[in-house]
Amino acid sequence: MNVMQLFDVCYRYQTNGDLGIEVEVEGDNLPCDYDVDSYWNVEYDGSLIGESNEYVLNRPIKVGDVDNALMELSDAYEECETEVSDSVRAGVHVHVNVQELSIPQLYNFFTLYSMFEGAMLAYCGVGREGNLFCLPLNKSADLIDKLRSVAVRKNYYTLVSDEYRYCAMNVKALGTYGSLEFRALRTPEDLSKVGDWAKLLLHLRDVACSYDSPEHLMVEASILGSIRMFNKCIGPYNYMFSDVMNLKRRLSSGIRSAQAIAYSCDWNVYNEGVVYEDFC
Repeated sequence: MNVMQLFDVCYRYQTNGDLGIEVEVEGDNLPCDYDVDSYWNVEYDGSLIGESNEYVLNRPIKVGDVDNALMELSDAYEECETEVSDSVRAGVHVHVNVQELSIPQLYNFFTLYSMFEGAMLAYCGVGREGNLFCLPLNKSADLIDKLRSVAVRKNYYTLVSDEYRYCAMNVKALGTYGSLEFRALRTPEDLSKVGDWAKLLLHLRDVACSYDSPEHLMVEASILGSIRMFNKCIGPYNYMFSDVMNLKRRLSSGIRSAQAIAYSCDWNVYNEGVVYEDFC
């Protein structure tokens, strides 16, 4: 069974799209609906102040359309002479489609993200590592404990809670859209950074799906070491982290949290045709 089935996601949200993107912006001369109507809806967000908008993709898109969608918004910035404020309140939220993932594959993704979160947050901008609207997974002991208990008890729907909505990795979206929402990126003026971030997250999902279980992922990390494991999994996106200081230290704390998730249960039970319990 996959995420779509296990989280009882409404079939009207079933999609072949890879990514959903929401860009919160504070600034001046922001584009309106008619400036970006091919890809984006313009919405109001009460957490922002002053002149502000949230630009939300009007449908999930394939990764090959990401650059075109962001170019439309970037061109609208230029035409409107938009000035984007560097605001701690404004962030980018990326939904990665995990509807077809099995539970071990989903936990591979959790584990891989936890392992690399410290380095990834360094890319996301100043003020993101302790931001209450994108609390890092590795600073959320409650969420890690919940991920562990859910893997053992198979009561997956208990993750669909507002308690976890404002984590950097928002698991509540699993039960609504069959996606994982990543909330950490601070809104940049250069929208190509949004594209890089979204593609990296999708790449990590695909890397996660190449492992049999979270335990196998951790065994390889132990053999390679944190830096080599990071470089292998990040692959073509290494350039995004060329300026990250203290990379090994950032990764070490992530390894500890990743171990807690990876060794939640005996993953073999998910490959033996067991009957899944009803949601609790």
